[in-house]
Amino acid sequence: MIIHHKTQIYTVKSGDTLSGIAEKYGTTYQQLAQMNGISNPDLIYSGQELKINGTADPAVKMYTVKSGDTLSGIAARYNTAYQKLAQINGIGNPDLIHPGQVIKIG
Repeated sequence: MIIHHKTQIYTVKSGDTLSGIAEKYGTTYQQLAQMNGISNPDLIYSGQELKINGTADPAVKMYTVKSGDTLSGIAARYNTAYQKLAQINGIGNPDLIHPGQVIKIG
């Protein structure tokens, strides 16, 4: 299966975070940082233009793991199985997720 991605430009607004932008566009902050040559993902500025190669499918949701989250808890929240989340995100050990990690839901 080939998934086509739509590349677009996003202008950073005050209060934006790279992880928040990534979640909105169905990608990860790591991919955004790499694509835009950002060495420190915590340092973006208002007015900065970012290339975004997010998913073209708006049905794909992204979730940023928070402290205390478990994969099974996230799965229950989105009415899916933790095994499915582990599989689509390439997570070998479902007990090893960390805050800030962005996972696909769906």
